[in-house]
Amino acid sequence: MKALHILHSGLGGSSSVVFSILKENNLNHFCKQYVLFTGHTLFKDYKNKTKKLSCQSYFIKTKKFLPWLQWLNIFIKLCRIKPDIILLHNFQHIPVLFYKLLFKKKVIFVDHQSEFFLKYKTLIVSLISLIFFNHIIFVNKKKKLNFEKKFQLFKKKISFIPNSVDINFFNNLSNTIKSSVYKIGMAARVDNGKKHELIIKSLNLPKLKDLKIIFSIAGDGENIKNLKKIEKINNLEKKVYFEGSLSEDQIKSWYMKLNLYVHASKGEGMSISILEAMSMEIPVIGSNVIGINNLLDEKSKIGILFNNTALDLSNKIHYFYHCSSSKINEFKNSQRNLVKNKFSSLKMYNKYNKVILKTLDKQKV
Repeated sequence: MKALHILHSGLGGSSSVVFSILKENNLNHFCKQYVLFTGHTLFKDYKNKTKKLSCQSYFIKTKKFLPWLQWLNIFIKLCRIKPDIILLHNFQHIPVLFYKLLFKKKVIFVDHQSEFFLKYKTLIVSLISLIFFNHIIFVNKKKKLNFEKKFQLFKKKISFIPNSVDINFFNNLSNTIKSSVYKIGMAARVDNGKKHELIIKSLNLPKLKDLKIIFSIAGDGENIKNLKKIEKINNLEKKVYFEGSLSEDQIKSWYMKLNLYVHASKGEGMSISILEAMSMEIPVIGSNVIGINNLLDEKSKIGILFNNTALDLSNKIHYFYHCSSSKINEFKNSQRNLVKNKFSSLKMYNKYNKVILKTLDKQKV
């Protein structure tokens, strides 16, 4: 059986999910898996990772705001690959729908969007998926429950599978010694859905201004120029660093140098970066928004939430800066245990396989 993943070539939760599935499939040999990337450029690390996993991959360049220009090329590529089932992780619905109808193949849509971004476009896309595709997977439980209430007729076609991480890769067994400078960081696409500027501005508030803190940004996106302007206006050129897009090995090394992981966002499907940081035993603080507030829990020492204001964020960073080693270790251990017990990539992989088998009417593979 051939299973094809279609996803955007860029830093984000969907790529992490797909590569976790490919890694586990390499060990368990569930079926032949292929990847079709779409986007402006093919991220070099993705090319290397698919080669390493002996997984056949393809790339079709698309233009921003004009994805329809490549619909025919995508359809032709699907006809050549001839997948039995497609797992669609982005919004290339039209060519996939034509392939499904013409060849009577199965399609699963994986909705990685936060409920916060449930605008007309994502709502229409999800409805098309519910009506025309065979199954839809939500990574956000609240969004899944809301869709079930609104569209009870399609309840059997809906599943919830949370994002997960490779706990064997994202570990802190080497116990890297941190430098004398307190380093905080955020790994995410630099776009309008994130609030990196909040972290930058918090460094200039009274509680943090005179502390030896640097902020490292891993990722790239359309808001980089704007953030650099904010950095300059606040005279923080020596405190804010832009790392760009990092490979998987580089991102692990980057996590190992952090004292605190900060995720400032307007909303998430389910943040892979937070899970990776927790797996790496780094204390986490995150915005009190959908996709994060269902994950972090201060009472259980699983991170701390902050309101999306620079003042509240500066207070939370200040708390961890002065936190005792024993208290820090409580957060580290609780977070790591949560990821091991609930969010390992193997657990996620097995859940995806169950949905695939169900969608294929329990065919043997």
